[in-house]
Amino acid sequence: MINQEAADQVMTKKEMEFSVFCIENIAIELNRPPQEIYGLLKEKSDILDTYIVPCYEALHSQSKEYVVEDIIRLMRKKGVL
Repeated sequence: MINQEAADQVMTKKEMEFSVFCIENIAIELNRPPQEIYGLLKEKSDILDTYIVPCYEALHSQSKEYVVEDIIRLMRKKGVL
């Protein structure tokens, strides 16, 4: 049986697809491998878990350019870029 905390951490399919979209497009913008961007967003910072996924509803309605620049700005603020 899954406990409530584990259930709360499970991404929906749409959140997962959006996370991949973000990672791929940031990688293109920064000319870096997607695996490196994932590491920066998940392992070197908490941006994936505390910003991209929780803010999915607001972010996915924005343009690709806005989302990419917004996340890059946050990455710089957190010192991972």
